[in-house]
Amino acid sequence: MFIRDLETCLEGIRKINQHNQIVIESLKKENSELKEKHYKDTEMKDMKHRLDKMQKDYWRGFPISEEEQKAIKDWKRKHDEQDHGYTPEIRMKAEGCSGGRYKYVFVPTSLGVSGRIVCHCGVEFEFQEIG
Repeated sequence: MFIRDLETCLEGIRKINQHNQIVIESLKKENSELKEKHYKDTEMKDMKHRLDKMQKDYWRGFPISEEEQKAIKDWKRKHDEQDHGYTPEIRMKAEGCSGGRYKYVFVPTSLGVSGRIVCHCGVEFEFQEIG
């Protein structure tokens, strides 16, 4: 039977404890780095989503939001039907391949941008109000 003295045993325990502390600190540091990387990835995804949305708005020409685009489309349909008597089929023929029956007017000011669509008959719809 092999018996060690108490000091030798305690020294062995101290060395194991010291090694474990080093491993714990290393794992804490690695965990922190992984969390930071994940946060950056999440932040980058959010920024990319916002960039894509903004690019869609700008690809329409002057910045027109999706809600404004829907309001314009609805107004044009109602205006064509009520004021010009166009059915959907006639409306397509009246537009032609190049359009041109409507013009967009944007007025940038120090308070914001006003946006209107004007029919060739003079009736207009303000889809983007300042304020």
